[in-house]
Amino acid sequence: MMSVLFTPGYLSVLEGWILYRYAKKTPFPIVEIGSWVGRSTLFLAHGSLDGHGQKVYAIDTWLGSEEHEGMPELVTLEEKFDHNIASCGFDAPVVKIRGHSQEIDMSCIPSKIGFLFIDGSHDYNGVKADFNRFSPRVVHGGFVAFHDVADYAPGVKAFVENEMPEEWDLEIHANSLAVFRRCR
Repeated sequence: MMSVLFTPGYLSVLEGWILYRYAKKTPFPIVEIGSWVGRSTLFLAHGSLDGHGQKVYAIDTWLGSEEHEGMPELVTLEEKFDHNIASCGFDAPVVKIRGHSQEIDMSCIPSKIGFLFIDGSHDYNGVKADFNRFSPRVVHGGFVAFHDVADYAPGVKAFVENEMPEEWDLEIHANSLAVFRRCR
């Protein structure tokens, strides 16, 4: 578990531990939209393995988003992801799906999801589209988490603060991570 702490990424340790905790408790598969180099994926995989052993479906283009244009590490993002996952021995529980979250074949995604982590597009329409496409598969009592619910990502923050349906109750908001439980 210590190796995940040294994996680069934008997720804080506190946010990672929260992902770990929710991944550990779900008896259904986990879907992550936006994996970058795998820091959040590793927290999810650790939690899953320490819990019910569910697969973690990691969806990403590994090309970055508009806010990442020009960053030199974009050339090797996918290689870094693969290395980080393999170096922790998590090839088995992690299912890598390369593509845009709005374009992938949904038959690759389980019909029942226990935990959905949205950290792909940071604009309002992208967050809304990801939520609307994947959240219907989250089981009653399951969870959805959003990363970057903060002023520096106004699209994420606006969606979470203004658009979450009533059937979702806020469980925790720590740093820039917000986790909701489907309760109705």
